[in-house]
Amino acid sequence: MASPHAAHSDLESLHLLSTHSEGIGTTVTRSRFWRWVGVLALGLSAIVCVVTLPPNGHAFFMMDLPSQDHPEDLLRREDVLIQEGLQHQLAKLSHVEPIVDEKPSEPVKLVTPAPLAPVTLAPVKLPKLKLLKMPNLTPMPSAAAVPTNIVTPVLLPQRSQSLSNSTIWEDPFSMFCFLVVVQSEMELIRWQFKNGAGIFLCTSWRVYSGEKEPMLIGTYPDGTIAKTTSIPGPEAFFGKAYFWGCDHSTKYLMNANVLQRAWDNAQADGVAGLHSWIIKVDPDSALSPVRLRKIFKTKQFHKQDNASTTVGRYFKNCRVMSSMQGSIEILSRQAFYLYNGKKAECQRSMDWWHMGEDIFTFKCLEQLGVEASDIGEGVLDTYCARSMSCVQHHGLPNCSLPNVALFHPLKSRDQFEKCWKEIQRVEQSSMEQ
Repeated sequence: MASPHAAHSDLESLHLLSTHSEGIGTTVTRSRFWRWVGVLALGLSAIVCVVTLPPNGHAFFMMDLPSQDHPEDLLRREDVLIQEGLQHQLAKLSHVEPIVDEKPSEPVKLVTPAPLAPVTLAPVKLPKLKLLKMPNLTPMPSAAAVPTNIVTPVLLPQRSQSLSNSTIWEDPFSMFCFLVVVQSEMELIRWQFKNGAGIFLCTSWRVYSGEKEPMLIGTYPDGTIAKTTSIPGPEAFFGKAYFWGCDHSTKYLMNANVLQRAWDNAQADGVAGLHSWIIKVDPDSALSPVRLRKIFKTKQFHKQDNASTTVGRYFKNCRVMSSMQGSIEILSRQAFYLYNGKKAECQRSMDWWHMGEDIFTFKCLEQLGVEASDIGEGVLDTYCARSMSCVQHHGLPNCSLPNVALFHPLKSRDQFEKCWKEIQRVEQSSMEQ
């Protein structure tokens, strides 16, 4: 019985025999040559011996040569051996029996691993998470249910720097709005900024303060910090004055000196004069620039004013008193430059230091010959007299009136917030009609 290893050995033997047979053929050829050389040598030796025999005829020596086979016989015998060896190796290779193991293979036994000992983990104390209170969200209606004429309200004020100077200059309704604030009013201003209300909806805005250091107002969507602009100087003070229609003096805030620094700064920074309208409002005034723009379009004031032919215009906002109340003061671009350029003349002719800022501005514009227009029902200021009697405060304004662009006064944040939401509700209702 042959094994695979034996079969491999036989193949190696067969290779060696083949190699040996090639070597034998080469050796036989050489052997023939040397045998014939030997035969010739023996023949020459015999001739020499015959020639050198003595006269008596006896040989001098005798050489006994062994019998030699013929070279061709040797070759035939070697060929027979080679053929027999080859036939033997081929016979062994052609008869290979299957391999049978002496011992049958044993079945494989599966080893079950020993169970692991249970591991006890120490409890981990997680920090308490503070749950954030989510605002009440109204589900978004389908696209078909959304009116196309609804304007998305501005959640945060946009920076006017995104508009080019030429765009602001050429816009007949561009507005630069500003106010002067004290620390006690900053809560109200921050709410307006955060909710995109009041002056923060104008094309550009400024919040001035008499404090030496700027105060934080809020943060823009791009992360830029909004602060007040400092206009340090003498503070406002209280005095007594006789108002129109009153026979007794009344405590009165004399702040003309503070507001004149604001007007000066607005002109100096070069931004305000780019706009078609420069508007000063009180911190407790709820201004809707959208409604004010509608009033301008209706009155066509932007077509009446021309910088080369007119001295501009301002707006009276209290019909009974025929005056301009300080809750809102609106000057066209031409009136703004004229007022700032020549108000020194007004200061020399008036006791302006003991005036309220709105009275001084109004009197100065009259003195300079600036044209006055009536804004009509566009302003609702409850400090405006309703009759020829003494001026009295008549409570909070009615913020549900649709054609009013400014409501005054709203001293607290809650009052302002309630009024502003009412303005937004009325606007939404008018769009849906």
